[in-house]
Amino acid sequence: NIPYIRGAAERMAINAPIQGTGADIVKLTMVRVDEWLRKEKLDDKVSLILQAHDELVFEVSDALVEKVASKIKEIMQNVVPLE
Repeated sequence: NIPYIRGAAERMAINAPIQGTGADIVKLTMVRVDEWLRKEKLDDKVSLILQAHDELVFEVSDALVEKVASKIKEIMQNVVPLE
């Protein structure tokens, strides 16, 4: 039994479910943000241009940045209930 192989396997077994759950949360966030943008009729003014790990990058006009950023932050913070 080679210790470094066992250690790598243990780390993968621990990290895989956590990373998968993180990816699912980000996907759910993207769906919720899209729903909100459509509801507010902003889907033609705000574009998701990049998703990397737990970050979402949007293209937003200067006039809408404050409104959109605060709502996206709220959605991201509450997409998974903690109760």
